[in-house]
Amino acid sequence: MKRVVKGEPLNGSFHFSVNGVYTKINKNNVGLFQSEINRLFAAKIVANHPYPVAVVPIPNGDGVLGQANVFRTFRIATTIVNRMNTGSVCLDLLRWHAQVGKAHLNQRARRVDDHLASLRINGTTNLPVVIFDDFLTTGSQMAAAKIKLEEAGFNVVGCYTIFERLDAGIAVNPPGWRIATRQPMHIADFLRI
Repeated sequence: MKRVVKGEPLNGSFHFSVNGVYTKINKNNVGLFQSEINRLFAAKIVANHPYPVAVVPIPNGDGVLGQANVFRTFRIATTIVNRMNTGSVCLDLLRWHAQVGKAHLNQRARRVDDHLASLRINGTTNLPVVIFDDFLTTGSQMAAAKIKLEEAGFNVVGCYTIFERLDAGIAVNPPGWRIATRQPMHIADFLRI
């Protein structure tokens, strides 16, 4: 599932369950999985925020200030917002100062301070902000995005991720509504300088 969300090719297959019905997902029907995740995720955000919000995706490594590209996380967030029917918008509000590597491939540090120094505000909104990321590993980018936006005066009302990496053996709820057992702002990794 992680490979699909990260935009990587699917090798093999996996089982995906919705309301107890399991479907084998492979390269021939992976779009079904993506569509269902987006639908379920939109429903969860609307359940928590039934009013217009600005969904702000954390940029991928190629989401650099001054470039007109549409990064992958923005495309996912746009698809989710289009299913919300609340007057919400997807905003390209955060960009990196310069191109950064892929965090999930360990091509850059995972420290909040590093991300704070690299993130830039790319616009404005009066709507409450929901921060979105496709995959949370340490939470350092999510924490930095929240700090950066709040310091700039934005009203951050939620932080969401489709998947979160957990330690082996820890069970999770379905994507989009995992009950968090940790607070990203209190993870010891964030305190390293």
